[in-house]
Amino acid sequence: MEENLMFTIAKDTRIKPYDGESQGEYLGRLVYSSMGQWLKVITLDTGNLDGAMRTKNKSYVLSRGTEILNNMILAMPECREWFWNSYNESKRKEEHPVRILRERMLNAGELIETDLKTNIGTPREYKKPFIENYERILGLGSSINSNELYIGVTRIKKSSTAQREETAIINSCKIFNWVKRAAKWETINDLFKYEFFQSLSKSAPYKSWINIFPNVGAKNIVLGRVKLYNDLYEYYLFKMEENQIYIYKLSTVLNEFKEERRIILALRKISGNVMKAKAELKKEVVILKLFCRLPLVEERIFETYCWPKKCINDKINYVIPIQLWNHFKMILEELQIEIKE
Repeated sequence: MEENLMFTIAKDTRIKPYDGESQGEYLGRLVYSSMGQWLKVITLDTGNLDGAMRTKNKSYVLSRGTEILNNMILAMPECREWFWNSYNESKRKEEHPVRILRERMLNAGELIETDLKTNIGTPREYKKPFIENYERILGLGSSINSNELYIGVTRIKKSSTAQREETAIINSCKIFNWVKRAAKWETINDLFKYEFFQSLSKSAPYKSWINIFPNVGAKNIVLGRVKLYNDLYEYYLFKMEENQIYIYKLSTVLNEFKEERRIILALRKISGNVMKAKAELKKEVVILKLFCRLPLVEERIFETYCWPKKCINDKINYVIPIQLWNHFKMILEELQIEIKE
């Protein structure tokens, strides 16, 4: 049963194991991309009809998706840990694997919200340029196309066009300079409640915060934060001029999109302490190991076109299709992450 199902899914999705990949991680990737298709099919279950589009409540998609996932895991038990390793219903409901996948597909446009009542649907199949010689296929087709490659939560296929997706690759230092120029500074004297990022620290960013304002030059900017609750923080920029410290609170939008991560990468680059990453090239994929989380804009791009490596909620290890590596390498370089291949 396991071998038959695995063979069928692998044939339909054209997802192959890479050299050295464990059975659990390979089956995790295989079921992950397959479940992406299943969540789209679930929205077409008999029920609400929104014009030409059937829709389903998010809760329905979660329930039916969980049923299908558990049945697939029964057939391929080696991937159970890949999906359920971090889930704790009483403490971390947001880490339910089907909820994670559903939200990634919404972010990627593979599922769409159709109203304010938490109903979601699947767009009609359409193609859009992605990178040179490849186009992306969104929605749900009427049949399996042998020319399509299943990657992450979406599909791509070769095309003859040189047109690229109209999405700018963002340079961290340029964005940081823009934030500095737009800042409205205010004086501050009491720094008791703040933590400060050490841009010269060799540790991972989450280990690089101190309670003492760092000794910096007059033109240097310091990133600070205040803990709110759980793991949420507000972020601030600080600078010192003529022995007076000034503060600027980062906007809510920057906080929501985790742009402090971009500022951290820019500060490390400016300080001569650039963030590193490791890339291992295989025949059909690249194994990427990061040492920090990415800003949400880039993290969602990775979650659309790549597979998490060790488990569904792995956000620092990715399996990247070899066809897309140059594109993702460019994204990382503009983020100011130095790649060691």
